[in-house]
Amino acid sequence: MRVLFSSAVSIALSFAALSAQTVEGRLLDSGSDQPIILGQVLLLTGGGEVVARTFTDETGFFSLTAPDGGSFLLRGERFGYRAQVDGVFDLGEGGVISVEFRLPRNPVVLDTLQVSAEPRSTKLTLLGFYDRRDIGMGKFIGPKEIAEKPVFGTTDLLRNIPRVQIRQRPFGGSEVVIRGAGAVSLTGGGVCYPKVVVDGNVILRGEPARLDQVIQPSEIEAIEVYRGPSETPLQFGGISSPCGVILIWTR
Repeated sequence: MRVLFSSAVSIALSFAALSAQTVEGRLLDSGSDQPIILGQVLLLTGGGEVVARTFTDETGFFSLTAPDGGSFLLRGERFGYRAQVDGVFDLGEGGVISVEFRLPRNPVVLDTLQVSAEPRSTKLTLLGFYDRRDIGMGKFIGPKEIAEKPVFGTTDLLRNIPRVQIRQRPFGGSEVVIRGAGAVSLTGGGVCYPKVVVDGNVILRGEPARLDQVIQPSEIEAIEVYRGPSETPLQFGGISSPCGVILIWTR
């Protein structure tokens, strides 16, 4: 079992915890060691998928149980604190791992309070788009960004994303490549053609991603761009997608 330590989490393990499937403990203020009440704690897969979440009680206590064994991360967050992600925790069947999860303060000073909420698509919520975006792995283009960005083709939505390159084809049109995505380049020069998935269906794999010919911007609800296996969630390929993945969700 491999466990990573950091200043955010201190972990107390016993022999029985080597087969643990539950992580429980307290969420604490890193400066005062006081409990953080109603802080949210999430249990994540290595690919960033949320498998369990809960809120702390008046003592800062939380308990999360994984549906299956495996390697997991913890994420703690609360308004006024800086969110932290830590792990890896190797969970088997039965038993409990006890942790003390500490968050540093991140005070917010407001001269004028203006409350606004981003309207969230029900479809994208059910698909896990917002959960993955909150984790911060990959690049995300939501409905608001798509509506506000002037474009002529789908590839225009991907411009200005680091390591994503839009290349003009010799006889017209353009293609999307990702630079330095995998250990082995399919085209030379550290350039890979990403896998393209539309509404869960693989459209392109290891070939020029000519997205303007595949789908129009008016059809797109959101896009997720993962530029290599280290960013790609396991359910979308993980290490089996060395050139990265572009996920397109339609309206």
